[in-house]
Amino acid sequence: MRFVRKILATGATLAAAGTMLVTAVPGAHAATGLSSLRQGSSGLGVACAQWEENRYFDSTQIAVDGDFGPATYNSTVNYQAQLGLQADGIIGPKTGDVIASGILQTLKLYPSANYQFWRGYWLSDCYGAVPTDW
Repeated sequence: MRFVRKILATGATLAAAGTMLVTAVPGAHAATGLSSLRQGSSGLGVACAQWEENRYFDSTQIAVDGDFGPATYNSTVNYQAQLGLQADGIIGPKTGDVIASGILQTLKLYPSANYQFWRGYWLSDCYGAVPTDW
């Protein structure tokens, strides 16, 4: 979100100076440098997936710790199976699309859900942290 505000502020400054600013938002896999998250992965993308899977199952079945271990693998397989995705425990662009959509929908419906949920990251920072086709 801070990044978006900075782009908007920069765009306003350049517009005032008569310069046009064009921005493109790459797919999340380009932003993260990863085409998938799997056992052994770690970081914000994993924490976002853990948060969304807990929200989906209305539980705290897995710790939001940013480490893709056996509990996250099992949760991901269950999440994928429930949503009719290939239940392989790998978060690629298709599963990532669903995870990102779930988080964005939550933020749209409940703006107050945007809080620092993991290591100082805001839930809105999840955009671009999981692999997607967006």
